[in-house]
Amino acid sequence: MIGIGLALIACAGVIPPAASKTNAESNSFMPIKNKLPDLGPAADFNSQPWINTDDALTLNVLRGKVVLVEFWTFGWINCQHVIPSVKEWYSKYNGDGFTVIGVHYPEFNYEKEYSNVVKATQDYGIKYPVVMDNS
Repeated sequence: MIGIGLALIACAGVIPPAASKTNAESNSFMPIKNKLPDLGPAADFNSQPWINTDDALTLNVLRGKVVLVEFWTFGWINCQHVIPSVKEWYSKYNGDGFTVIGVHYPEFNYEKEYSNVVKATQDYGIKYPVVMDNS
């Protein structure tokens, strides 16, 4: 069975304290991690509407790809600073088994307006699919 590789990125720009500790046994900067529990299959994207795609994307459509899921909001400066890197990755690797899905999660009421999110994706030159999550 071919699964979906998911990578999540949030735009907080904070390095967790554990990431700065050294793992003395392996001389790496990766923290020692316990095995993560199996929480079952990933939940599908149930939000609407979508921007930059004609159809809502589902896990079945994305099966076999590595998917970077970027949680962002257009009014937050930290998110704005991440956009150029994500756009570059999408431009460079999309079509090679990699894609990006932006999940726009608004902080303020004006960021919940569909037309404002569409304008922001146009202003920032975002070409990858974006789903709005106003929940």
